[in-house]
Amino acid sequence: MTKRAIKIVILFVLIITILIGGWFMYKRLEYNKESYTTNIYDYISPQFSEVININKEYNLSELYTYDSTLVELTRIPDREISYPLVICKRNNGERLLISKAKRGEAGNIIKHIEGHIAQPFAPKSKIYRDAKILIYTLSDNRFLACTFHKGLFAASGNYKLIEDLVGTTADNSFFTDRENTEIIEKKLASAPVSIAVGNEKNLLIMDYKADNDTISLNGIILKKNSSDSLTTEKVLTPYFNKLPDNLCIDRYDISDENNLPAFRVILNKMY
Repeated sequence: MTKRAIKIVILFVLIITILIGGWFMYKRLEYNKESYTTNIYDYISPQFSEVININKEYNLSELYTYDSTLVELTRIPDREISYPLVICKRNNGERLLISKAKRGEAGNIIKHIEGHIAQPFAPKSKIYRDAKILIYTLSDNRFLACTFHKGLFAASGNYKLIEDLVGTTADNSFFTDRENTEIIEKKLASAPVSIAVGNEKNLLIMDYKADNDTISLNGIILKKNSSDSLTTEKVLTPYFNKLPDNLCIDRYDISDENNLPAFRVILNKMY
């Protein structure tokens, strides 16, 4: 082979290498941009009854005072996430974890799951719409389904909840058609941890604080129908009835905040 031919081959290999590297860099930047711009709340299914929103790195042990069963779910991504971290709960106890995840974080999450959480078996892979869903085997004949979709990471012990996330849009989400959307956005953004509890009629949204075994919830009630005659106490009662068995109500106060019904609830953990 002549020197000229060798130079052409080297140049060709160099160009191919640059093009491939540029393509991967482009896809990485595109993925990270999607993670930044995606509204995580648009993917919360309306079938959930409670949403816990964690805005920044937070001592999760304080959240476990409210619900100790969240330990297993929150350790799935380890610390490889971009906040907010959202935990969605259904009335039957099923949960879904959602967070933002950049390209590098996604790879580290998979390594953490395969190295510390899942059994040493290759995951099953399924395609649902435009999402790839991985299903891992856990101990005790349990499974973990997860996906990286639109810059988000989602995980649940129920595969159907992952499908629901993929199929949810801003037009049919948990927060769709709620009045006072500005107040909802402000509440979600302002507190380190907030909890939203809702049904087709009302939405309770509250700031969460824990001090040892005492929990303080300060919130407001948003009604879909402003003429709804239900009192604040009657709206709160279904939420009180669903509290974990190890929590008791110390006291609660009812007031008004910007012409909206407001409340403050103090809970104590029992042993």
